[in-house]
Amino acid sequence: MMRWTSPIRSMFTVAVGLSLLAVMTGCTPDVTDIRNVGIKQYQAGLQIESMATFRRALELAPSDAVSNYYMGLHYKNRADRKFSEGDLTGAYKHLDTAIMYFNQATTSIPNFIEAIREKKDALARRGKYEQAVNMAERVAQRVPGDKVTQYIILGNLYRDAGDADNALRAYKQALDMDPTSTQARMEVERLYEKARQPR
Repeated sequence: MMRWTSPIRSMFTVAVGLSLLAVMTGCTPDVTDIRNVGIKQYQAGLQIESMATFRRALELAPSDAVSNYYMGLHYKNRADRKFSEGDLTGAYKHLDTAIMYFNQATTSIPNFIEAIREKKDALARRGKYEQAVNMAERVAQRVPGDKVTQYIILGNLYRDAGDADNALRAYKQALDMDPTSTQARMEVERLYEKARQPR
């Protein structure tokens, strides 16, 4: 039978006490280092490793916006693979999971534009154009940030849904805010090209 010496017992007691104090005061471990490793793995194309790393980060901090965003990206990528394999049911399941992660990211940081954009794209791929467009309208009207970009995204959603009138309206709102916006002008030109109308 192993007997603990007094200094070892004291260190163990202090460690347990600090852990309990951290839990009782609501402290969560810093997940920045874990998250950064996950981002590097994602950028290197190591999907399995990256997902495992972000899962670990979310175990420690479930509402971490960046980790939720990257998990959403992972599930969107998986959905793309399922679409290419002709597995619509699997693709929709992965898109629903991606949307759940993007929701969490935008709940933690309401004006997280990248997560909003990816969520809208996932909703559109899922066939929920109306829901995606309604969300884009709300974001463009209420969420602070780059309004020109938000209206361009809204216009793209309308265009992809086949609603040229509302797409043009959104692009014009972007141009009213910034008449020099090259991106908005390009999207208007694409819209006219798609409709085969003179510019």
